[in-house]
Amino acid sequence: MNAVDDNENTQFPMRDLASSSTFLSGIRGRLMMGFATVALILLVAVGITLVIVGHTENYADEVINTDLPVYDRLQDLGEQLYHSQESLYGWIITNNQEIKADFDTTWNNINRIQSVIDNQTKKLTNNVIFTKWNELKVLLAQFKVTQATIANSLDKSQIPNSITQLGKIMDVLDGPINSSGERVGGLFD
Repeated sequence: MNAVDDNENTQFPMRDLASSSTFLSGIRGRLMMGFATVALILLVAVGITLVIVGHTENYADEVINTDLPVYDRLQDLGEQLYHSQESLYGWIITNNQEIKADFDTTWNNINRIQSVIDNQTKKLTNNVIFTKWNELKVLLAQFKVTQATIANSLDKSQIPNSITQLGKIMDVLDGPINSSGERVGGLFD
């Protein structure tokens, strides 16, 4: 019988291995290592995703709290500048005091917007916007003097200067006009 038992062991070696605790612990160990590896990969992926989401959230907050208010105020400034030009034309043509008051109110709005933008540009990290804004402030001061001269003296000869200055301001705000007639490359972009 000894010979048969030996023969059985040699014919079916897997049966003995399957019943041994070494084989089960080997599979158990491999499964645990596999699951641990998958869990580690998942943990790294989640960690990287959280870091990316955090950086994206910080950038979005910066854009929303810093860049968009400046952009919004620049849009307001452009609208007010066109309004001041139209009010000036109305004042010259009609000599109506209500239109003159509207012109003065428009310049009060422009001054208020300018001071808000000045405060907001101190927080900007984009030096291009800061440089263009400083360039724009010089042009605005010249434009204000020209429009005030026209409004106070009703001197129509200064209107071409006012139009030219407004065009230069719009070149900075909305970009110069390209060959297809569109403004590209200003602070509005």
